[in-house]
Amino acid sequence: MTIPTYRDIENAARLLYGHIIETPTVYTDVLSREFKADVYLKLESLQKTNSFKVRGSGVKILSMSDEERQRGIICASAGNHAQGVAYHAQALGIEATVVMPEPSPRVKIIATESYGAEVILHGKIFDDAYAHAQKIAKEKKRAFVHPFNDAHIIAGQGTVGLEVFNQVKNLDYIIVPIGGGGLMAGICIAIKSLNPKTRIIGVQTESAPNAHRTFYGKPTVSLKPSIAEGIAAKVPGDLCMRVIKKHVEDIFTVKEDTIKIAINKLHAKQKLVTEGAAAASIAMMLENPDIFVGKRVCAIISGGNIDPRRVSDIILND
Repeated sequence: MTIPTYRDIENAARLLYGHIIETPTVYTDVLSREFKADVYLKLESLQKTNSFKVRGSGVKILSMSDEERQRGIICASAGNHAQGVAYHAQALGIEATVVMPEPSPRVKIIATESYGAEVILHGKIFDDAYAHAQKIAKEKKRAFVHPFNDAHIIAGQGTVGLEVFNQVKNLDYIIVPIGGGGLMAGICIAIKSLNPKTRIIGVQTESAPNAHRTFYGKPTVSLKPSIAEGIAAKVPGDLCMRVIKKHVEDIFTVKEDTIKIAINKLHAKQKLVTEGAAAASIAMMLENPDIFVGKRVCAIISGGNIDPRRVSDIILND
């Protein structure tokens, strides 16, 4: 599988024009004072379907042939990729099936169904859903839309990096939540092509640390339940990791409790609703503040699809 280029990301941006929005990258006075840095937030939580995933899925589906679209499409997802696929399928009149793990947040299931997709709940973790989706794709000859390990997907997610560069100059650091690695790989290609001096840091939860472990040549481990289910991939994509190992400076893991603190902080101080995966970037800063003193930093707020009841519990129990 070929690694996408910066030109591919530019083409992806043109392809997505009119199908998604350019999300803002905002300066935060509150967090800048707290971290003694210039802190910016890239608000993909304000994107259509409230997640960056609508970018990669859009590029993949918009690049399909008429014959592939007529056969229908299928994907596996913990929720955000599902909504992206369903959104574009509805807009283009394509029959879509989405397989999600049984514990997927109800808010993500309902949102996916609202775009007209058939939702099948299968298995306890993403990999169970993924295997079932692959089986259906083979049986019904559906086109499969991978959530991260695909050149079209990576190019689409890379448009996040393209926008960040155009919105904020001379960044020292970009912090990116990472699960399967599609967002991180795309941002790496875009940013390192435009400003190689910008350091790119990944963040995972300790409950699902396998991109971190793969990055450092360690064996993968079993996953634990996580509030950041959006980045709880069993293993990162091999195509993604080829890019990440070349361009990423470091990948950190953070505690589940710190992610909850970050969700609360973003809600209380920025009036932002963020899911666990998105808040992981701020959690990384909370656990490693000395790295960023005096620097210009952009944290990728990758999505806002979280059950309101969970937000309420986090705020009330803080």
